[in-house]
Amino acid sequence: MRGRATLALIMIVLACHEDEKTMAPTGPGVLDVILTTPNDDDGAILLTVDGAVDSVQGAPYVVFSSVSATGTRVVVTGNVVAGVITRLYVPDISTADQYVPQLVEVAQRSTYALRSPTSYRLELKAER
Repeated sequence: MRGRATLALIMIVLACHEDEKTMAPTGPGVLDVILTTPNDDDGAILLTVDGAVDSVQGAPYVVFSSVSATGTRVVVTGNVVAGVITRLYVPDISTADQYVPQLVEVAQRSTYALRSPTSYRLELKAER
């Protein structure tokens, strides 16, 4: 009888432990904004993100941002290439799928000519 009780207790503990592994993290976190671009001479990107953002970090680029309760506008400048272009610090990383980045404008580096944003793509990835 005692063996069955011990086995049942072990099974319960293992089941609870497994649930902890698969739970999504909660609380403050960082979302990387990843750019896919067809060009190698972009100089400025204007993007917006709906949702509450605590702050924006731009390394290695110079970034200007305007954060409000409903969304964030971000300008990324420099020798902009594909990859992570900025980081968003959000109050609850478990709601990361609710943040949607929108590319508004893109400018060429040397002439500042505007480019169509339709051939560009932005995605968010939770930093681990």
